[in-house]
Amino acid sequence: MSVDVANYVFILSQIGNGYDASDFYLDVYAPTGAPLFSQRGLNAAGLAVDLWRNLYTLNYQQISGPGGRPEPSISEYIPSTPKTTPISS
Repeated sequence: MSVDVANYVFILSQIGNGYDASDFYLDVYAPTGAPLFSQRGLNAAGLAVDLWRNLYTLNYQQISGPGGRPEPSISEYIPSTPKTTPISS
């Protein structure tokens, strides 16, 4: 779970046995507690959110670190900019 500076809540959750990527979800809630959306298939062990709502996840995929030491991989998800409707005059 992570909370951004505007109090939006980001929660990783899992249903089922976790053998399928579709068992994993990212749920996002507004500061009021109202659900905004749920993203299916975000398979991650942990997450952090920065000031711009970029999401960083600690993944299960293993990579080779210094000296060949096994380490987890990290991903960055950048949110799309919301579309706005131009104001007509």
